[in-house]
Amino acid sequence: MKDIGVDKEAIRSYLLTFLFPICGLFYSFNNWTEKHSKNIFWMFCSFTGLIFIFQPEGTVLGVGADSGRYALSLISMHEKIHSISDFIAIFKTGLRVDFYEPIITFIVSRFTDNPHWLFWVFATIYGFFYSRNIWFVLERLPSIFPNFFWILIGFYILVCPIWNINGARMWTALQVFVYGAMPYLLNNDNRKLIWCLITPLIHFSFFIPLITIVLYKVIPLKNKINLFFIFYIISLFINSIDITLISNIIQRIPFLESRQTYFSDTYIESLLTEKDNLSLHVVIANFISHWGTHILIFFTYAYYIKNKHLRSAEVNRLLSFALLLFGVSNILSVVPSGSRFIVLSKMFMLPVIIYISVMIGKTAYKQALPFKFMQGIILLLLFSVIFQIRTSFDYYGTMLVFGNFITAPFITSDIPLIEFVKDIL
Repeated sequence: MKDIGVDKEAIRSYLLTFLFPICGLFYSFNNWTEKHSKNIFWMFCSFTGLIFIFQPEGTVLGVGADSGRYALSLISMHEKIHSISDFIAIFKTGLRVDFYEPIITFIVSRFTDNPHWLFWVFATIYGFFYSRNIWFVLERLPSIFPNFFWILIGFYILVCPIWNINGARMWTALQVFVYGAMPYLLNNDNRKLIWCLITPLIHFSFFIPLITIVLYKVIPLKNKINLFFIFYIISLFINSIDITLISNIIQRIPFLESRQTYFSDTYIESLLTEKDNLSLHVVIANFISHWGTHILIFFTYAYYIKNKHLRSAEVNRLLSFALLLFGVSNILSVVPSGSRFIVLSKMFMLPVIIYISVMIGKTAYKQALPFKFMQGIILLLLFSVIFQIRTSFDYYGTMLVFGNFITAPFITSDIPLIEFVKDIL
């Protein structure tokens, strides 16, 4: 009888994750070279949707958070939308330009009005692309490299973490865009670009990255890296922009008319107030993340240009596009909410930085000064990594540690872990 080659280790790991999802998280990265590890991580991500806190205790459906509005939308659809024609009527008002969130919400509303199931679907979809994007980078690293660089890898993993389903539209679009663009940039796989094309349907703003990658594809320049690096440098010094002009342009685009609120005085004032009220540790973490990344970009570019043995067509394409997108994002960051595109830029830039950093680490005995410099910057990034992990404590309760796929549908914990930490401290 032919051996079907059952992977007993994979079966055990799936069972472990089903019963103890938090153990599956650690297993997936401890055994990251195993083929099934990314699916284990995906399984963990799916679980976090079931226990996601969209209604922190003491608030009404997470006041001020997108997740609270998603929950209310599900409840409303379950009660008021009785047919597909009723659902289609939502889009006729012109207030909806994204299709992903309302379609998913409508489908889930046919079965339940429990928002936990909606966030389970959000997390399962998000987790698929998220896990693939992470392992797309990991699988291209040498099987052995200095453990110190796990800090940098962790920084990349937490740039857009799973609890960003709190804003499922924007951040799912980001993961889908990366999923389509990375294979194109590194493998010349044009077929994957179809995923980039659908991202504006998930979040309208992704027509900007879509235009950016089209521009990158059609610019007929042989040495794009130097050109885009100059553009990136110039973009760092752009600190003002006529928001009124942009608002007027938006008004002339029919399907974006409903997004005028992003440029309103009230919205801008709310963002400034929120920024002024940030805690010191948040300000420090953001500062380190922002400038630490820029310093690493400078260093990576200089080291890559100087050391020919690191060069390849694949890295050239990825670094070129990352610089172009970072330049565009720097310009957009002076517009309300435009800084979110910096996150997207990091998803392309950090893999290049990781690759170059690991190469430096492997030749540390020959390149002592570059290695020590890289160590210093990466050590600073550890603060931002810890801060991001702490942020997750706002979105999960004790079920993250003690729950599993069996108990999660029946036991709800809406008290964030951070409350327990505060009590202990």
